[in-house]
Amino acid sequence: MNFTILIVSLSTPESIHQIEEKMGIRGNKIQIPSLFGRPAVNVPLLYLIVLGLLVYLGGPRAVLPLLALGYFVISTPPSPPTRDRN
Repeated sequence: MNFTILIVSLSTPESIHQIEEKMGIRGNKIQIPSLFGRPAVNVPLLYLIVLGLLVYLGGPRAVLPLLALGYFVISTPPSPPTRDRN
């Protein structure tokens, strides 16, 4: 499987489940502990495998800032919906 196709196919939940099923890791998640007051986050194992490939191919200096940004984005709870005041 082409690496570009793998990244594009991670955008839909159905394809993520298919890839996990083929790799034999469907439903496996790893809990990232809470850091700096942020809550703990359960991350699918497939995401960590793809991240490992990116670190291997691009080097840690290129990927670690993106990893830190991704952690803060994932661990930030969604904001509540706002109501229009008319």
